[in-house]
Amino acid sequence: MNLSATSFKQPFPSDSPSFPTQNLTGAGKQTSPALSHQDLEAMPIPPFDNVHVAYQSNQVVTDFLRDGKIPSDSSATDRLIDYCLEHKEFNALSWLGLRSESICCRNLDAEKLKNLGEWLASSPPVTTLHLGGNDIGEAGTEVIASALIKNHTLTTLNLWSNAIGNGGATHLAYALKVNRTLTTLSIGDNNIGDTGAMMLGAALAENPTLAILILSRNNIAFAGANMLSVGLKQNTTLTILALPENRIGDQGAVALKDALLANGTLTWLDLEQNDIGAAGASALALGLEKNRTLTTLSLGRNRIGDEGAMSFASALRSNATLSALELAWNRIGDTGVTALRSALTENRSLTSLDLAYNQSIHSQPVAAAYIDLCLQKYAEANQHCRVSDISTTIVEQLSLIDPELVHQLSFAYTSTPPAQ
Repeated sequence: MNLSATSFKQPFPSDSPSFPTQNLTGAGKQTSPALSHQDLEAMPIPPFDNVHVAYQSNQVVTDFLRDGKIPSDSSATDRLIDYCLEHKEFNALSWLGLRSESICCRNLDAEKLKNLGEWLASSPPVTTLHLGGNDIGEAGTEVIASALIKNHTLTTLNLWSNAIGNGGATHLAYALKVNRTLTTLSIGDNNIGDTGAMMLGAALAENPTLAILILSRNNIAFAGANMLSVGLKQNTTLTILALPENRIGDQGAVALKDALLANGTLTWLDLEQNDIGAAGASALALGLEKNRTLTTLSLGRNRIGDEGAMSFASALRSNATLSALELAWNRIGDTGVTALRSALTENRSLTSLDLAYNQSIHSQPVAAAYIDLCLQKYAEANQHCRVSDISTTIVEQLSLIDPELVHQLSFAYTSTPPAQ
């Protein structure tokens, strides 16, 4: 899994048809007893219960039966999975899951989802399930959550953009209190709100296995952030919490400060675009002064300003673990940049500082100082210290001043910095 900041935005396409939430208990054919993982591993071709019907169904299934090879084309794989779910060919689906380790379902309807839940509850040999963009709603999420209570093989579940709401989040929270194998849960773009986040926060206090929780774009405000903080104080396994594009504000940031002070496992916190100002930044900075595990903090597209930047500068003088700090698009001027530069002469852990699209980073003197700082950190850490979005004009000016300095860095820049 790519853990760059952008991976929390839109990890899977959202182009599947809507899921009708009614009629979730339709009758289907009786399936054969589930084969063991060892039996499935030994089979050269997928074990369909009704080979004759499967062979005549469509070309994709026919080819699959003939040569036992998983289609390289994703649309063909989708049709194969659709057939297995529609006809309850669970052993064939397990055979497929065992070899690919993941199943991606894009065309779920009520009956297929019911069958998927039945298959998932049997703990098939699949570790990753992608259901993004199916619009399964609260009722569909309840089906998946009920299966998670029984499942002991799945480690990654993606439900991105499924309109699960706070009700669906509540079902998942209950499952997390019981499930002991899931390590990654991605439920971004689901409008779970504060109520859903509060339920998940309570689950974090009890769950002993979840390591990654992605809650991007979910309309979470202070109350939800506060309960997530409460859960993090007791949680001992979560390493990544992604909350970009919510609205936790300064109050939510203050609440998460308490989690940074108490939690001993979180390494990555993404709070991009959350309407956090100087007060919230000051609180998070206080948390960083004591925290000894966080390595990445993303606060891009907030409004911390010079005051917030100065708070982080103070924290960096005592923090010895943070390696990446993202402060792009934060209305930071010369005063804030100068404070950060001064602090980093003492700090020995930070190797990535993103100050792109701030008020003064496109002015030649500040940009020169920023690049000089990055070169210094690059030499100390022996790895690339990110410098991004410096305008073409500034690069040309710096080339005249110090060609060697510019030559040593890889630049990602735009010709015209956008207005803030």
